[in-house]
Amino acid sequence: MQTTTPAAPSSRLTHVTLWIATALLALPLLAAGLSKLLGQGGWMPMFIHWGYPAWLIPVVGIAEVLGVALLLLPRFASAGAAMIAIVMAGAAITHATHNEAPRVVFTSILCGLAMLLTWARLARFRAPVAVRFARRARRTPARS
Repeated sequence: MQTTTPAAPSSRLTHVTLWIATALLALPLLAAGLSKLLGQGGWMPMFIHWGYPAWLIPVVGIAEVLGVALLLLPRFASAGAAMIAIVMAGAAITHATHNEAPRVVFTSILCGLAMLLTWARLARFRAPVAVRFARRARRTPARS
């Protein structure tokens, strides 16, 4: 019979911290992505000013909203965070090449947070998989 033990305080703290970071990343990206998809927020003149075609606005909006949706699903959170990191890296480069310093700082912070969440969520996923693999290996008899 297996017994479960309550999670260690550090594990609980890590879990809460990951969800707070996820919310901090998800909220601005969901707002920006939805405004791009709904055609609000004046994105058209900005994208034209940056030299991008108008069709890219909904593509970026879809990437942002999809990234947030994946971010909220623990199994796919690392993929969502990686998608967001790529979009934010592109945004930071765009703002840097157009001398928009405040936007460079904000998008770079979001990109860094997304990369950190990608790593943290992958690490949280890898550990249970490694434990299951080790348990399975112990149960399987060695072949001679």
